[in-house]
Amino acid sequence: MTSVRLTCLLALLAAIFAQLTSGYRQSTTPPPRCRPGLIIDCNFQNEDLVWSRDENNECKTILNSCLFDQANCARHRQGRPLLEKVSKQECQQLCVNDCSQAPKDTVCTRRGDKYCTFPSQCEWAKHLCNTGEFWFQENPLPCGSNPVQCFS
Repeated sequence: MTSVRLTCLLALLAAIFAQLTSGYRQSTTPPPRCRPGLIIDCNFQNEDLVWSRDENNECKTILNSCLFDQANCARHRQGRPLLEKVSKQECQQLCVNDCSQAPKDTVCTRRGDKYCTFPSQCEWAKHLCNTGEFWFQENPLPCGSNPVQCFS
């Protein structure tokens, strides 16, 4: 039990240290297009990726600038630091590449008329981050219990 508490304490301290050293500060002004009661209606057909990083220095790839604004509105309302736009190259240096310890929670995805089953959320995020190829999450159907091979 003591080792569990120590592990949790160390994880909390690491997260606090990462946020302090990242230079992120809570924004007191809302991001553009983020006003009380405003619902941002975004077009999911418009694929123009926005590469960004969060307060944990992790790469976040977002489908388009409208959804980026929407994500930052949600973060502002939650009192979280806003995502920072970065270049694709800078973001890809932050990609998670080791998913060996990730929970195996199958993710069914769609891109156009093609379906793909990733073995975990981590593998899905890793693929998106490394390739910039956005696959929409479709859990649980149409993949169901029969995984669809993603790439040959």
